[in-house]
Amino acid sequence: MQYRVINPDLAENYDLAVDVIFKNRGVENYKPLLRITDDYVCSPFLLDNIEEGAELLLSHIRKNNKIFLQIDPDVDGYTSASILTLYLQDNFDINLQYNVYEGRKRGVVPADVPNDAKLVIIPDAGTNQYQAHKELKDRGIDVLVIDHHEGEYSDNATVINNKLSSMYANKELSGAGVAYKFCKVLDSKIGVNKADNYLDLVALGLIADMMDLRSLETNYYVQTGLKQIRSPLFKRMVEKQSYSIGKEITPIGIAFYIAPLINAMTRVGTEEEKILLFRGFTENDKPVPSTKRGAKEGETEMLTEQIFRLCNNARNRQNKMIEPVKQRVDEIIEEEGLADNAILTVDITGMLDREFVGLCANQIANKYKRPCLLLIKDEKEEEYSGSGRDYGNSGMTSFRDFLKDTEMFNFVEGHDGAFGAALPINTLEDFVDYSNEKIGKDVFEEIYDVDFVENAEDIPYSLIITIDKLKFLWGQGLPEPLILIKEVPCNEENIRIMGRNEDTIKISHNGIDYMFFKASDDTIEKIKPQENTTKKLQIVGRAKLNYWNRNVAYQIVVKDFVVTEEILNDWAF
Repeated sequence: MQYRVINPDLAENYDLAVDVIFKNRGVENYKPLLRITDDYVCSPFLLDNIEEGAELLLSHIRKNNKIFLQIDPDVDGYTSASILTLYLQDNFDINLQYNVYEGRKRGVVPADVPNDAKLVIIPDAGTNQYQAHKELKDRGIDVLVIDHHEGEYSDNATVINNKLSSMYANKELSGAGVAYKFCKVLDSKIGVNKADNYLDLVALGLIADMMDLRSLETNYYVQTGLKQIRSPLFKRMVEKQSYSIGKEITPIGIAFYIAPLINAMTRVGTEEEKILLFRGFTENDKPVPSTKRGAKEGETEMLTEQIFRLCNNARNRQNKMIEPVKQRVDEIIEEEGLADNAILTVDITGMLDREFVGLCANQIANKYKRPCLLLIKDEKEEEYSGSGRDYGNSGMTSFRDFLKDTEMFNFVEGHDGAFGAALPINTLEDFVDYSNEKIGKDVFEEIYDVDFVENAEDIPYSLIITIDKLKFLWGQGLPEPLILIKEVPCNEENIRIMGRNEDTIKISHNGIDYMFFKASDDTIEKIKPQENTTKKLQIVGRAKLNYWNRNVAYQIVVKDFVVTEEILNDWAF
């Protein structure tokens, strides 16, 4: 187990624990985050083309023209489209048609836009679809892009994009955030104040798209939105996942237990199921014919209940689909010795549909603890294309930018550690050789960045309390603090193996419970002491308070550990 103390001079400064935590995350003035207000909100009018875009939409509404809305297939895409749809439904009598695709086709396909449509809206996508813009314009159809991805302005579309707007300081808004800003401008145009009704969906989109929560405006929308969840579907999902999320709704809880359900549906759901998902975000909850297994004719269930179940089913189908591919990738890695490379680069041509490549790459990267690039060969285009994923503790600043800087790729687009990429077929070996030379083979080993270091005998309860009080903040850019605890004793007296599957380990010492969840048989074997012996553990973990039956337990949830010593107990003599 490797660790790195972020700031060794401050690692035992518990009196100033809050200062230390934020300093370690590059935040010098953290007080605004603790009491966030709308003082940090940017004016929507700083976004290029936003007034032009609002007037364009209003002109089509006044003429009762058909408006075509393309839904992008991920959480941010669905929330962006839902915010716009809800706003338009609440304020106008509108002729709106929306479109979803099976699979993960992104952006708009001009051939799918009906000839009687006069305006196409593309939220959370579309900036780079220059050819599509031209084709639609040539047909007399206006195009309105409301996006946050990198690109350039188009001669044939009205593009509203915070990344391209030099006057708009916050580049950490996702599509949902830009859609909300657009609605705020519409508010001003028609004299209402309705856009804030959808801040819960703004928060969901921002969290799911991994926007940096150090941005004060982004943080404001996340904190405010999670405090006023109004969407019936979002509310239902939180209720159903309440055991996993805990008593307080946090960005981490949403990222781990809500976003993956929706993303699974956008990957493997049928077109009918995806339409149902969008209805869940844009309609009131109501009884619908039950589709439960064994349901009798005439039996009903609530719409949001049905969608939640279908999302769970989709996640299960998704996992079953990629499991055999992961096993085959493991075989290829072993057969070809690919684990020796700095970047795990694997040709998976013919194994997996493209919409699952990113998910599979993420799991492979986490398993092997190194950046992963899964590629599919396209003979017609003479290129490999696929997805790159970094893992959390690789130490690489930007996997995406590393690929861009090689100048070997046809394109690299997306986030620092999660993106799409393509390179010519004949350059793949050169890329692998270059990566090994530039980075060095076997350089990546999981390294935990720890904030505090202490012996098990001396860790103060106040540190655990402080960290737990800040849990509403942790997320992208503000990772949860880690503590390195040395010499944690484990013996027959203080260890319990619990749970229905007997895969939860609790080691209690000095008033603190060290919790290992979903422990493997190998982990249990390493930790479990022999008779009359004590093992000393070095642990990296997260601090939290656990409330139950009016009791409070101080806990360290273990991320990793190593056994440093095993000694014979004094009482054994």
